[in-house]
Amino acid sequence: RQNISDPLVDQWIQAVRYIQPRSVQIYTLDRPPREEELRPVPQETLERISRRLTEGTGIPGVVFG
Repeated sequence: RQNISDPLVDQWIQAVRYIQPRSVQIYTLDRPPREEELRPVPQETLERISRRLTEGTGIPGVVFG
């Protein structure tokens, strides 16, 4: 399962825009997940999502990886 498709990220960005936080932390799995089909998101994908967030809302996305 992935929730990093462009349409889902767009929906998430809209929700963040509505909430208007000062910043958002963006990160992936750090430990093995309970569900085996879950996979960590690559660092470059997290960076791309962060750029889309910042460019679309002005809200900084801080990537942890």
